[in-house]
This record gives sequence, structure tokens and C-alpha cells, in this order.
Amino acid sequence: VAHAGICLLGALNVGAEVQKVNLGITLFFAHNLAGCALFQKVGCAVGKVFRQQVVGKGRNNVFQKNLDEIVSNYVKNWEIKTGRKADYSAIGLESVKVKNSLKLNIYRIIQELMTNIEKHSDATEVKINIIISWPSLLLKVSDNGGGFNLEQALEKSDGKSHSGLRGVMERVKISKGTIKIKFLQERGTVVNITFPLEDIDD
Repeated sequence: VAHAGICLLGALNVGAEVQKVNLGITLFFAHNLAGCALFQKVGCAVGKVFRQQVVGKGRNNVFQKNLDEIVSNYVKNWEIKTGRKADYSAIGLESVKVKNSLKLNIYRIIQELMTNIEKHSDATEVKINIIISWPSLLLKVSDNGGGFNLEQALEKSDGKSHSGLRGVMERVKISKGTIKIKFLQERGTVVNITFPLEDIDD
């Protein structure tokens, strides 16, 4: 009987230790899950701040410079990157104030068009012209490639927002502009865009 009692007491002690271990494991995971949730929250907050600072800073850099300088710098960098020739000229830009929203859209449009030329055209030379003809800003981007089909170019955009020519057209529409695209077989592509101007900077 004494032996049985000792065995029973031992079993109870072991059971109690197992409960302690289980409780410890439960508390450990509860604590760490809370920590993970907290970490995720902190990570999200840090990511949000990062996006605000970095992306916002990039936009601010665009806003701090005039349109002529922005486009000129981009074209020079594009030439170095691609090894292709790009000529940029502007007439009358110094006499007007271009709204920041329009400035950003023009920059993104030129960026998208030249990226499209780089990836999908055999052009060796690109021309970018900006002309102020009050109350409008005229943007012309042309190349000496083989030209391409508009429907095919739009299909390659896969319907995604702000990608390919669809993105260009969306930005033109947002800025209340008009766009005309000419595809000249074996003679390249010409994109003419007209934007309305306002003389008050935002």
C-alpha cells in the first residue's frame, strides 16, 4: 500500500510538472504571438513612414526643379543608360509656371514613352520637344524606329493601370490633355500631346 501511495504521489507530481510545462509553452507562444503582432504593426508603421519619406521625397525633388531641368536630366541619363541618341529641346518654358501635378505627369509620360522605345523599338535616335503655345503646352516625342501597331501596344499593357501606353493615356486624360500617335512604317513613331496650361503654380 505504501509503495502504491508513493507511486500515486509520484504520478501526481509528474502530472503537475507536465501542467506547468504546458502552461509555460502556452504563455510562451501567447507572448511571442503578441510580440509578432506588435512586430508586424511596427513593421507596417516603419514601412508607411519609409514610403512617405522616400516616395514623397522623390516627388518633392520633381516639384523643386523646373520642368526643363527635370526632362533634360532624364534624357541625359537615358542616353548613358541605353547608348542611344536623344535630342531634347524646349521653347518658351522659362516664361510660364507649370503646375506641379502637370509637371509630374509630363515627366512620367516622357519616362514611359522612352522606356517603351528602349524595350520595344529598334530606334537609334529619339527627339523630345516641348513648346509653349499659350494657353497650351505641346509635347512631342518621336523616334526613328520601325513603328508599331497601337492595338498591339495597348494589349502589351495587359490592362494594368499606369503601365505602357494605357498609363500614358490615363495621365493625359487626368491632365485634360489630348494625344495623337502616328505609327509610320519603317519611319518610326510620333507622339503629339497637348496640355492646357494655368498660370498659377500649385
